[in-house]
Amino acid sequence: MQSPCNAVSGVVTDGLPKPEPGRTKEEPSFSGDAELVSGPRCPSVYAMGSEWFILSKGAMTEFLQPLQVGYANSKPQALYKTPGSFSSNIELIRYSAYTPWLFPVSDLKDIVGLGYFFGVLSVLQGPFLGFKNDTRPWDLICRTSLMLIWSWTQLLTFNLQYQRNPKGIAEDAINKPWRPIPSGRISRYAASCLLYCAFPAQKPPQRYWNRLFLRRSRRDAYGNTSLLSTPKALCWLILRGLTIFLTVHTQDFRDMKGDKAQSRRTIPLVFSEMPARYSVVVGALFCSCVAPLFWGLGAWGFLLPGTMGLVMVVNLLGNRTLEGDKLSWKLWAY
Repeated sequence: MQSPCNAVSGVVTDGLPKPEPGRTKEEPSFSGDAELVSGPRCPSVYAMGSEWFILSKGAMTEFLQPLQVGYANSKPQALYKTPGSFSSNIELIRYSAYTPWLFPVSDLKDIVGLGYFFGVLSVLQGPFLGFKNDTRPWDLICRTSLMLIWSWTQLLTFNLQYQRNPKGIAEDAINKPWRPIPSGRISRYAASCLLYCAFPAQKPPQRYWNRLFLRRSRRDAYGNTSLLSTPKALCWLILRGLTIFLTVHTQDFRDMKGDKAQSRRTIPLVFSEMPARYSVVVGALFCSCVAPLFWGLGAWGFLLPGTMGLVMVVNLLGNRTLEGDKLSWKLWAY
């Protein structure tokens, strides 16, 4: 049965419950924040709790399942949906504090978690590469804790910058519709305000934690790094880089729909899906064998990396669903 739609605005006018008395009501905006073509069918109104929110014209593509959305206008909005939506101020604070967490949460394991893991391992592997290691356990815990905070703040600003622009909203509407902006949890204006506050707030801690500031980054860019001071360290660095180069496009399979909508040139889209999958298989099996040989671990040393690599490639080839590709990326990361 066709939904009754307003001939001018394309918004459902009949058959929907009215907002409760006393609720804030705004006229729908047609700014088209996500700059996408809307679907041909009505309704454009979806339920969110006890309220009804009108989706701005052209702000989202048509979804098979109703998507929780908010007003997509350019006016300043708070981090919460509407006045009176929560039973207490504590709930309001919890909701507002949780919103910034949602921006980088999908990348925490891949970027912050892996960065922490590799940072700790880089310190512990020093004696095996010919370096003197006099780091005390307590110093390692303190410094790596600061590293976690620093990584999270960097990731937050990066995600805020990308997710607030129209292309980022368009991609998230397809790949990650639960993110704050496409789900209507926060407006683009509020996300921009959060970004402008995050940038200056992270500078003093950065300056305090790293007294070298930009000078160390310039030294690394010039190639002055201690990892190249021994032949074994240089070989290990090359092997790690080769491993990432051959297999890192495992992450692209889970985002193919969104990448295609954004006309990105990722390996699965340029070389087609199956050749890209087989290239990961070759790279993963090669590196799973070479790494134990490099460290001279013997036959038992092949067990863990070989098993992990085999499980990943079997899942990558046998389970080509979205959930399967997400699992393949997790197996690659860990």
